Amino acid sequence: MSRQTQYSKRSFGVLFSVISACFLISSAWAIDAPDYEFDWVTVGDPGNPAYDGPWDIGGGYFRPVGRVDRVFRVTRTEVTVSQWFEFVQAYAPFYTGNPLYYTLTGVWIHPDEPNPDGTWTFRMSQGAENFPTSGGLRFIARYCNWLHNGKVNEAWAFEDGAYDASVIDAIVAGDESIEGFARRPDAKFWITSFDEWVKAMFWDPNKYGPNQGGYWKYPHSKDVPPIPGVETNAGQWIGYPEQFDFYDVGGYPDSHSPWGLLDGSGGEDEWMDYEWSQWFHSNRSMIARGSIAFWNRLELTDWIGDMPRSLPLNTDKGFRLASVVPCAADFAVPFGQLDLADVVAFIQAFIDGDPAADLAAPAGVFDLADVAAFAGAFDQGCGE
Repeated sequence: MSRQTQYSKRSFGVLFSVISACFLISSAWAIDAPDYEFDWVTVGDPGNPAYDGPWDIGGGYFRPVGRVDRVFRVTRTEVTVSQWFEFVQAYAPFYTGNPLYYTLTGVWIHPDEPNPDGTWTFRMSQGAENFPTSGGLRFIARYCNWLHNGKVNEAWAFEDGAYDASVIDAIVAGDESIEGFARRPDAKFWITSFDEWVKAMFWDPNKYGPNQGGYWKYPHSKDVPPIPGVETNAGQWIGYPEQFDFYDVGGYPDSHSPWGLLDGSGGEDEWMDYEWSQWFHSNRSMIARGSIAFWNRLELTDWIGDMPRSLPLNTDKGFRLASVVPCAADFAVPFGQLDLADVVAFIQAFIDGDPAADLAAPAGVFDLADVAAFAGAFDQGCGE
C-alpha cells in the first residue's frame, strides 16, 4: 500500500484509535489460513436474517437457521476423495484401529497389507479421485486440526487446534455427560455449520433486487426443484457402473447457489458441524442435510425447509470445509468480524514486533506506514 494512500473518515478514526489507545491485551493472533488448493467461496453480508420456516413438519425446527454475523469462506464443492486421501495417508502412521472403519476411509479408500508396526497403508479406488468423500466426526475433526496446524505430520497436530479430538472420542465412546461441546473459537478450518451451510446454499442478498435479500427454496438459486440429470446427479438411478460417470464434484457448473457453491443437490449428503441441543436427545448425534447422488425425492430433500436428519457420530457422510477469510485487519476472534478487539490486538502485535503487524514496506520496520496499512484494511473490511 502506498504511503500516500487517501483514507476515508472511518479509516482516520481507526488510525487515531490505534495511535491513541492506551490499553493492551495479552496476546494477538495472526491469521494464516492457506488455501491448500481448495476452491474457496467467500460468503459475506454479515448479519443477514435467519430462515424460520416453513418446515416440512407441523411444528417447528429447534431454532431459526442461516444467520451468520461474520464473513467466512466455504469450499465450493464437497471435499473430494483425493483431498481426503492426503489426510488418511498423513494420519496412517498414528492410526492402529480397524482399517476398514468407514468413518476414516469413506467408500473409496481401501487398506493394503498391514505394516510390521501395526499401522496400515491405504490406496484410492481408480477413477474415484474427484468423487465426494465421506467421513465421521472423529476423523474430520482431526483433518481440520491437521489443516489448522499447517499439515504438520506429527501426532499432536491431529489432536487439537480446531477441535479437541479427545472430547469427541469420549462422546463417541458413550460419555453422555458432555454437553456444550463446540469447535475452538479461533479455529482456522472447520466443518461447515448448519447456519453457514444454509446461508451459503440458499441466502441471496439480492433475490428481490439490489439489497433486497431472501432465501431461495432450493440450493441452485431457484424456487423449483433441480432437474435430475440436468441440474443435479440426485433423483435418478442410471445403473451400475454408468452412474459413476456423473459422480465427480462440480459436474453441473451452471447449477449453483447464490454465492457460487456447487452440488448442494447430489453428491453426498453433508454433515453440519457438531452442535449440542436437547432437541437431538443425545450428545452422540449430528445433523446432515442435502440429497445423495442417484437417490432422494428432490422436492423434499433439497428444499430449505427439509428437516435435518439426526444421525449417530459414527456414521460416514460427506462434508464441506469452512474457514476464516484471510484479512490483514482481522487480528482477534471472532475471525471474520472486525471490531475494537482487532484494533487492540494489532496494537499489541505492533508493540511486540510481531511480524503479523508488519503490514507495509520496508519489511522488518514497524512504523506509521504499518499503522496506516492496518487502518486502510480495517476500513475496507474482510470480504463484506
